[in-house]
Amino acid sequence: MMYCPYCVQGKTIVIDSRWDQPYKTIRRKRHCLACNYRWLTLEVDLDQITSLVQTENAKNESKGHPTEGKPSIDSKDTGINDY
Repeated sequence: MMYCPYCVQGKTIVIDSRWDQPYKTIRRKRHCLACNYRWLTLEVDLDQITSLVQTENAKNESKGHPTEGKPSIDSKDTGINDY
């Protein structure tokens, strides 16, 4: 059951579903019967995400981490605690 993000009612329907082949996702247009709010949801296969993250991690390891050699930020450097 999908709840409406606007009124939090469970009376929703799917208006349209489309399969996106290159990204292996499903886009659904949804409609709340209680408040007539419409929104989109994107459904992604978790196996696809896991393989994508592993591929990106492998690329970053081969190139070196993008923040390597950059100074770290401490809370005392940001002035957050200064009054």
